[in-house]
Amino acid sequence: MTSSSAASPRTPSNIARRTIASLLSWLRVSDTTAAPEEPEKLSRLLRDWYTRFQAIERLSAVGLEQPAKELIVSAVASLLAAKTQWPALASRCDPAFAELGLGADITAEGQRDALDAWAEKLASPRKAAFVIERALRPMRLSMLPWWQRRALQAYRTLAALCVVASVLAMGWYFFGPREVATASASWGILYPPWAVTDRDLDSNWVLPDGALGWIELTIPSRTLRSMRMWNVQKEPNYATARIAIEVFDGDRLVHTEEQDISATAHARSSFHWVPRTPFPATRVRIHVRAFLGLGGGFSQIQVNP
Repeated sequence: MTSSSAASPRTPSNIARRTIASLLSWLRVSDTTAAPEEPEKLSRLLRDWYTRFQAIERLSAVGLEQPAKELIVSAVASLLAAKTQWPALASRCDPAFAELGLGADITAEGQRDALDAWAEKLASPRKAAFVIERALRPMRLSMLPWWQRRALQAYRTLAALCVVASVLAMGWYFFGPREVATASASWGILYPPWAVTDRDLDSNWVLPDGALGWIELTIPSRTLRSMRMWNVQKEPNYATARIAIEVFDGDRLVHTEEQDISATAHARSSFHWVPRTPFPATRVRIHVRAFLGLGGGFSQIQVNP
């Protein structure tokens, strides 16, 4: 059987237009077609279709393809008979039927034989049912009671906002501005300065054995409210014991102080440094003044603007 109308080409612009239209319809929970006559009867028909659609999905899921084919044939026959009564339904069904290879030339007399022949060639009744459900869903949902439509619309809007917020949060986490770390020296290429900003406690910046030095971080936000530091996790023979913190605004030193962090040695705990007042700052330099064992360093340094 031939299709009654040629399907639109699957170009990127058509795919994008169809995706955006489907998303907007999904959020609106409404249909753009005119209100049909006898809405209660049509609503009952659409509910019956949805019940059959769910049954087809369940039958296909457990491998009962033949009963699923028989069910979709009876469902399509009901829709073919009903769309002659409701033009709004026909405008929804015809494109889906054309996509499935059901032409408009099916007559009432030969309908059953034509549908049986179509079902025999059908590879997946589940996919065919989904094509029809995708076409009928906007009309079916738009005929729900108003309070159900509003509840569904609120739920879908909330779900869309949660997805957008999650994507933005992940984008900020992985691609947002980060501190740029430099150091006076490092214990080889396996322990570079940028290891303190990669949010991984198993990576470390380590000074050469027996050496004192510093690590410096730029501050994109230009404000320093607090800082959290995790001691080096390289081996039991490495740990920072005492540090000096220098805060710079450009080339101007705005604050300096020393802290003993030996309590965080050889533990995955952190030292949280909170100044009395936030500082305008472009960079912070942390000097390793003393260490335990062979040398000092840090696993992570988190600047809180």
